[in-house]
Amino acid sequence: MKIIKKISEQIDEELKDAQKYIRCAYSYKDDYPELAETYYKLSMEEMEHVAMLHDVVAKIIDEFAKTNPIPEGMQAVYDYLHEMHIKTARKIKAKQDEFNEEFVTEFVTDEQK
Repeated sequence: MKIIKKISEQIDEELKDAQKYIRCAYSYKDDYPELAETYYKLSMEEMEHVAMLHDVVAKIIDEFAKTNPIPEGMQAVYDYLHEMHIKTARKIKAKQDEFNEEFVTEFVTDEQK
């Protein structure tokens, strides 16, 4: 199904953007904390887009499967891509959590000074 391929490509793009934004957040956190926080939020938003696209593609597959057998090759490709998306998303989420923890700690410490 072409739509599954298209959505998978869009998920890839959202993940790349989330990764790019969290890297920017890290690079600006010391000199421009407000800008870093903006990039962090953008990264979080991209991950929300990933979740929305994933939900849609899962519904499309479920609906298709109600009336059609899912070709084994198509399922194998989807399973592989899905696993790659999950691995990438976990790495990004770990960086987001780490940034948030560091940023909040540093911000609170700076505010208390």
